[in-house]
Amino acid sequence: MSAARQVTVQAEPVKAEAGSRRASKVRVAFVAHPFYGSPDSLSTHIWIHEVARRLGGSCSVTVYTGRERTSAAAESRDGVEYRRIPIPSDTRWASRLFGMPLLWRLKGSVSFRSSWYYCGHAFQIARDVKARQCDVVHILNLSQFAPIIRALNPKAKIILHMHAEWLTRLDPSSIRRRLRSVDRVISCSDFVTDQIRLAFPEFAGRCATIYNGVEVDRFIPNGHEIKAGDAKRLLYVGGIAPHKGLHVLLDALPAVLQRLPGVRLDLVGPPSQLPLDWLPTLGNPDEMAKLLPFYDGKQYVLHLKEQIARLKLTDSVLFWGPVSREELVRLYREADLFVFPSLWNELFGMPAAEAMSSGVPVVASRIAGLPEAVEHGKTGLLVDPGSPSRLADAIIRLLEDDHLRQSMGRAGRQRVLERFTWEKIAQDLMGRYEELLTAGNGRKG
Repeated sequence: MSAARQVTVQAEPVKAEAGSRRASKVRVAFVAHPFYGSPDSLSTHIWIHEVARRLGGSCSVTVYTGRERTSAAAESRDGVEYRRIPIPSDTRWASRLFGMPLLWRLKGSVSFRSSWYYCGHAFQIARDVKARQCDVVHILNLSQFAPIIRALNPKAKIILHMHAEWLTRLDPSSIRRRLRSVDRVISCSDFVTDQIRLAFPEFAGRCATIYNGVEVDRFIPNGHEIKAGDAKRLLYVGGIAPHKGLHVLLDALPAVLQRLPGVRLDLVGPPSQLPLDWLPTLGNPDEMAKLLPFYDGKQYVLHLKEQIARLKLTDSVLFWGPVSREELVRLYREADLFVFPSLWNELFGMPAAEAMSSGVPVVASRIAGLPEAVEHGKTGLLVDPGSPSRLADAIIRLLEDDHLRQSMGRAGRQRVLERFTWEKIAQDLMGRYEELLTAGNGRKG
């Protein structure tokens, strides 16, 4: 999850391939979580906005989000229409639709595990999608929405795009029912795709991977030469949350400072502690259980500050909080090493890719999808998660070897240019859309 930033650069639209079955523009609807917030704040939000605006030249694109009282009902940005749908304060929509009086007493969003999770919101989106006669409905993470949208839009092609492991962490029978309404299941890494195929082999043929992307024209190397004696700077970008493993990084820092005095650690990003009932779905349940002490009612940031004081790191660690886009680009370019000590199943690691695009080598956890972004020994080093000593050893190795750090930085930039540009991601996605629309019913077989 990248720190908040403003998107201003104009993107080249993706062109539909010659011979497309449609003379008119394909009508695409992206469905985000009701609490979408800014299109520049979280990795899924960034993904939607960056891809949607690149498809805007060849498709008619609508992004559905939740609406707060103070926000406008709709706005256009970069050729994309953002439609904000009011979020029901309870589940009365479902009660009226399905005739279940019990639901009148279920306030709020119920639980993200439930098939009724924001079902009233989903129903409103389904009606609007029907009115607009959308060809493709692209849902991010919320498998619960698929049957509702399918019921009102039987001819639309529905894509479920997972940036989380929920399909394999939640009740299999419920997920299986939802997947019957989906034409394709896209994941942000092969790690997730392979899990889904293994758990639901009957849907394996519908599964594919499309990675996240990076704005390579903004996140660029600084081109400065390393000078002997310069104080080294470590950088972390992401949510300040227990599952991100920042307490492990702080435990590793004294060993780094003992070897290399003067090293500074910049922590960039907002506090973003996830709800406790999400914790078992974030990764290995046993490992996630170790994070329970951080759910004691005290903010994780306060835990970290107490740890900093205890380890006498006050002069070596700086919290930046959320920063502007320009400031984020600058911090990447000034960093000597990017450190990403995640403990959860990091499914791609967009900040790691941003660092590589900036020519900065990465030390990250060898976990989940991170090895698909960071190539061990070439663009950075991967270490076992939760080990301060191994994390410290990797940091020291790269900080002490300027030549290795520079060569890894160059290799990281090249890897991003080849695999993780937003233009490539949007083009791959457009190919999936055309394939679905040409082939007909993608749910057969």
